[in-house]
Amino acid sequence: MSRINRREGEIRAAGKSMLMLAKEQGEDLIELKRLTPHGGFEDAVMAAGLSCRQARRYMTVAKTVVDGRFDLYASISAFIGEPTQAERAKARPAITREDAEYALKINALVERGATEGEREAAQSKLDNLAQQFGRTPDQLTKEAEKLCPYQQQSAHESSQRTEVFAKLRTKTKDELLELIWTLLQRNSKQR
Repeated sequence: MSRINRREGEIRAAGKSMLMLAKEQGEDLIELKRLTPHGGFEDAVMAAGLSCRQARRYMTVAKTVVDGRFDLYASISAFIGEPTQAERAKARPAITREDAEYALKINALVERGATEGEREAAQSKLDNLAQQFGRTPDQLTKEAEKLCPYQQQSAHESSQRTEVFAKLRTKTKDELLELIWTLLQRNSKQR
């Protein structure tokens, strides 16, 4: 138990140290920016071995810390309010059924286009559409297939499905349950 308590103290100290150092770095960068002639700050930051993005993050920490108080467990990203990778993924635009159908049509052309030029044009469209939704073409296609599982059917299969569904809609609930039971029994006998 004492090892756990000791380590907890070390974790808190390391967290505080990291954020305090980031705060101090940010203060120094704010001062550097104030002293650097217009347009020279980015070059000065890169000459110091930092990226401009990291410098902005440090400066944000310096501006955010009030009286040296902050969450000891926070990372710099969490401390300055940057979204996590999971939050960024959730923030991606949702794909509608209409978008999914369009993506699947384009993907069909990518896979089965009549000419190479048609397939390349379709691939370009699919790439652009996927980018709009913050996904790769494969991710977009997989999500679209989940939203529209029957989109990949042939015209004949789609026609058969429509016919069967029309017949099933005329049945009562008890008739449908009986049909399901019969199919389950047949399926279990075939195994």
